[in-house]
Amino acid sequence: MWPSPFRQLAVALLVLHPAAVGAAWANPPDFEASEKGLDSGVESRLWAVVVGVTTYLDPAVRAWESGVPDARLVYGALVERAGYSAERVLLITDDQPKPHLRPLGINLRTQISAWLAHAAANDTVLLFYAGRAFVRPGGRAYLAPQECESAQPEATALSVDDLREMLIRCRARRKLVILGAGSPSQPLAEALQTVVGLTALACCRQGETPLVAEGKKETAFSASVARALSGEADANGDQFVDSEELCRFLNRQVQAAAGKGADSHMPFQVSGKGVEVVPVAKFSVKPEPQQLTGSAQHQHGPSTRQEAVATGGTSGGSQLPKHITNSIGMKLVLIPAGEFMMGSPDDEIGHKEDESPQHKVRITKAFYMGVYEVTRAEFAEARGSEVHAKLESRLKQYFQFPGSYGYPPEDYFQSDRYPQLGVNWEDAVRFCRELTAMPDEKRAGRNYRLPTEAEWEYACRGGTTSPFNVGHDADTEYFSFNGSPYGENGLKSKRKGLLKVGSYQPNSFGLCDMHGNALEWCFDYYKRDYYTESPSVDPRGPLQKDARLHSATTGGYYNLRVLRGGHYRALPAKCRSAARQRDVPQAYTSDDDYISFGFRVVCDP
Repeated sequence: MWPSPFRQLAVALLVLHPAAVGAAWANPPDFEASEKGLDSGVESRLWAVVVGVTTYLDPAVRAWESGVPDARLVYGALVERAGYSAERVLLITDDQPKPHLRPLGINLRTQISAWLAHAAANDTVLLFYAGRAFVRPGGRAYLAPQECESAQPEATALSVDDLREMLIRCRARRKLVILGAGSPSQPLAEALQTVVGLTALACCRQGETPLVAEGKKETAFSASVARALSGEADANGDQFVDSEELCRFLNRQVQAAAGKGADSHMPFQVSGKGVEVVPVAKFSVKPEPQQLTGSAQHQHGPSTRQEAVATGGTSGGSQLPKHITNSIGMKLVLIPAGEFMMGSPDDEIGHKEDESPQHKVRITKAFYMGVYEVTRAEFAEARGSEVHAKLESRLKQYFQFPGSYGYPPEDYFQSDRYPQLGVNWEDAVRFCRELTAMPDEKRAGRNYRLPTEAEWEYACRGGTTSPFNVGHDADTEYFSFNGSPYGENGLKSKRKGLLKVGSYQPNSFGLCDMHGNALEWCFDYYKRDYYTESPSVDPRGPLQKDARLHSATTGGYYNLRVLRGGHYRALPAKCRSAARQRDVPQAYTSDDDYISFGFRVVCDP
């Protein structure tokens, strides 16, 4: 129990404004101006609740210095840049002059519930929270209002169960909750995943705290949220930021802020049933960089380089270069925007159900892609020699018998030009993060990531519609695979095994080894029937794992990620442009296919 003076202060704050115990602000003024464009012209409005808590009455609850600065920063982005009317944004912070808008428990319960009740079925609601949180034994989670007692949050805090009920009662079918809590935010997000139509984003995972840059009060996560809402996350240039674009942007920015060698602080995302892509910000024009006034001053908005790509591939009035070579010698080629047919027809040899239905996809932004799979030398340069040595030690343990099936060439561990094998998805993501954080790459403004599955297939095909970008036949004269015949009339090819990158001619985009050699990771989660729901413009994969893919070994669910292109030991059907594979991203599996896993990178200009 905290001392009586704190109780007296809390009661005094409530007495100062009787409306705090009821549904104050329950009836904001009616607005005739409605936002359009979220549903093809259907009337729709944007509502938001922003909560920031810095100080607590119980001395045992440490202040969260980023609480109010984070909330003010996000509030400024919403009302100044993201298309939210100030009258539809409820701001609850320590520094509010009106008592009923301060973050006391009674206010969080009554004000948030009343505010959410205004949203209609076609509206979108966004809730942002920055403050302390508690997770009790058994996993029950709580948001901490100012009068929260650390000894008994059950009696004094806002239960996430109560928040979930508020969101369930809210009629808006599109809901986004962003948790910038100063304590574990992952359990808070997970507790909300039963809400229909809701996406929840947590700033970090269990056991982590949000990153705060030196000399700043705002967290890297909330600063990235504000930048995203201010327009920088508008990847396809449609003047909207949706939940998918927001998630991608936050992953990239927070990972870059974590810096070289950091393996944590990745934002965590869950989605409820019936979730849609949630439009969370809109712009009448593409935003220009400017200062936000909601909190401490920060520059926001897309750079000239980013705007150029979204509007046709120019930078500073000049055409983007066709090729670039980065600071570690990696060569990348510009892949232009365009359309293609994704998936395969039912009569294609090797066709699988997860490649249906074949559908048209439009890639709206040009991007750079590695000409080759990431090599051993490049991996060691970005990840460091110690990490590289540990990875290759695992490979050497597997390859105990030279000349056995699947053994790489004898000079594999001596040559820098072979693709790096044995890479799991997290290895690949960390490589991209650490390459982005290199000083020369930061100065050049390059952000590296894994390709989306759609980007990979579009780049692989290079304008072709045949099973392979070299035509209808599989032959080891064209790419590296296990040499088996493709189809009933196929001829068995002479098997060549793993080859150095660039051993074959590039496709029409200038990319080598898109078929065979090393199986390549994509960023996307795998979902077997994703093509039945995939958007036709810049698809980014499902928002969460496919819960139907059950792991009998672990008793849990695999959080599978996509792999593309086949490998040097694979059947030719698995090397097709449309062929989809998947595996576990977090660990090295007992499945010996992992020894063939590699990747190539994408760079956003």
